[in-house]
Amino acid sequence: MEEESLANMSLQCLTNLSVTSPSHDNFTKVIQCLYTMMDSHPSRRLNVCRLLVNLSTNSMLVPYMLAAKVNKYRLILSGNIHNQIYILSCTMA
Repeated sequence: MEEESLANMSLQCLTNLSVTSPSHDNFTKVIQCLYTMMDSHPSRRLNVCRLLVNLSTNSMLVPYMLAAKVNKYRLILSGNIHNQIYILSCTMA
C-alpha cells in the first residue's frame, strides 16, 4: 500500500510539472512507460491520464504520443459509450 501511495504522489507531482511547456522535453522518454502503466496499474490510471492530457497540449509531444506502442488501449470509463465519446472529445479538443 505504501508503494502505491508513493507512486500516486509521484504521478501527481509530475502532473503538476507537466502543466508548463518548458518541462515537457523531459517527458519524451517516459511516454511509452506511461501508456504501459495505464494497463498494468489500474489504481494509477487516473493520475497517468491527467499527466498524458497535460502533455498532449504540447504539439511537439504529440508525435511521441502517437508513436508509442500501446498493448491494449482501454477507455477509463466502462459502460456508457456516450460518456466515453464525451471524454474523448473533451481531451482531444
